[in-house]
Amino acid sequence: MPDEPLQILVVDDSPEDRATYQRYLSRDTAQSYRIHEEAGVEAGLRALETLEPACVILDYAMPDGTGLEFLGEVQKTERTRAIPVIMLTGTGDESIAVRAMKAGARDYLVKRQLTPESLRIAISGAVFRGQAERQLLAQRVELERLYAEAKEANRLKDALVSQLQEANSAKDQFLATLSHELRTPLTPILIAVSSIDESQLNEEVRDLFDTIRRNLGLEARLIDDLLDLTRVSKGKLQLDVQPTDVHAMLQSVVEVCRADLESKSFTLELNFAAASRFVHGDAARLQQVFWNLLKNAAKFAPLGGHISLATYSPSPDQITISFTDNGLGIPAERLAKIFDAFEQGSVAITQRYGGLGLGLAISKAIVDAHGGSITASSPGTGQGATFTVELAAFADAPVAKIVTPYPNGTVSAHVLLAEDHPDSGRLLSRALTRVGYRVHLATSIASAIEVFRSEPIDLLVSDLGLPDGHGTELLQKVRAIRPIKAIALSGYGLEHDLQATREAGFLFHLVKPIDPQTLRSAIERALNGSAAAPQAQPQG
Repeated sequence: MPDEPLQILVVDDSPEDRATYQRYLSRDTAQSYRIHEEAGVEAGLRALETLEPACVILDYAMPDGTGLEFLGEVQKTERTRAIPVIMLTGTGDESIAVRAMKAGARDYLVKRQLTPESLRIAISGAVFRGQAERQLLAQRVELERLYAEAKEANRLKDALVSQLQEANSAKDQFLATLSHELRTPLTPILIAVSSIDESQLNEEVRDLFDTIRRNLGLEARLIDDLLDLTRVSKGKLQLDVQPTDVHAMLQSVVEVCRADLESKSFTLELNFAAASRFVHGDAARLQQVFWNLLKNAAKFAPLGGHISLATYSPSPDQITISFTDNGLGIPAERLAKIFDAFEQGSVAITQRYGGLGLGLAISKAIVDAHGGSITASSPGTGQGATFTVELAAFADAPVAKIVTPYPNGTVSAHVLLAEDHPDSGRLLSRALTRVGYRVHLATSIASAIEVFRSEPIDLLVSDLGLPDGHGTELLQKVRAIRPIKAIALSGYGLEHDLQATREAGFLFHLVKPIDPQTLRSAIERALNGSAAAPQAQPQG
């Protein structure tokens, strides 16, 4: 027999019937029972306050009430509702049976038909169902608890997501404002340095101007990296895809970096062997990648070091570009993280070489956006490194040529320049005038509209932050007078800034500091009708 007997509560006013139940159950050789007897409804209910019976055997008719009244009280609490009840009657009235089952009884037996086997089976079935229901109830309570916890966790998650979104929005706004404030004063410096005829300067002064120009470019690149990181994190990096000559881009990058390379006496080996050298890509963005990789090689290679820049075609529809140096190298444990934002290897490297550790992360995002891959390899510390870019390519392509309708400044286009920063406006006007454009400078929306009404303006170049309104408002007002092409200038360059200029109808969105050559190129493309949707043009 089992060690633990089943506790049975018998509620019946007949001593003979209670004795019968005792006798029948004593014959069960497979299960023992501990029986508690009560002779009425009230006594039975009081017993349930302290007992936890496995089953109740309940008579229908008793002096102080009916079994139905007992069942009604049992159903009022969660604890007693789970206790299985077997109703017994002497009459076998089916209407009583129906009411008993509706009231919560697990089974219904007729006393005159009762046998030891039928009682045992009824108790066994009721106990089994009661245990199952209690388990289900416990599971339901647990599920309700887990659901409540999950609900609360989701609420906390939503609150956290909201806070993170607010924090990210605040961060983006801070970066945008910071970049604007940093870029605006750089513009006149860059224009002034670019406008000087260096042939009239002695070597010492030329070196000074080279230093200024180089550090201006570095400052602008650092600002661009911060904004590019925001675009990358939001998946908002946009590409102006056109057939592009990789070899021409690489040669241009080499020329831009040549002064830096020569200052450290590097040996630069070029091996442009790729048969398929054209890609469908954003030339400015890919040039940004190649510039980053070559500058990194120059940064970490020793004085008099060796840098190799090579291309080859592993297949007719692919080009591989590799940058190899004999410099600092990359420890094996750092290779997996080298393309993570703000990853520079160690604090000592950051302190020695500077930078934000964003260039490689942004380069990877740009290459990924082109459907290519970028990888890094290194034998180890002090043994140099190789960065490899792979892109889909093709062997030949017609290169679009922009035909400037105003060559050599012989014929002037009328450009309305709306710029309220005095130095930037003055120097941009001078730079454009030198190459043949007729520039009309305005410092507000009101003065720009006045000029637009009185002059045959061919193109509007407008700063977005004017003292009496936004540059998009100016474009809307002048276009209400007559159609005009327009280029936006701004210290802001996040996605929502581009979206606003795009929706307003600007052809280009040039981010300060403005390089005069970049502005001239944008003006020529706009006047020739070859401009695409506005893009943030990287500077430096």
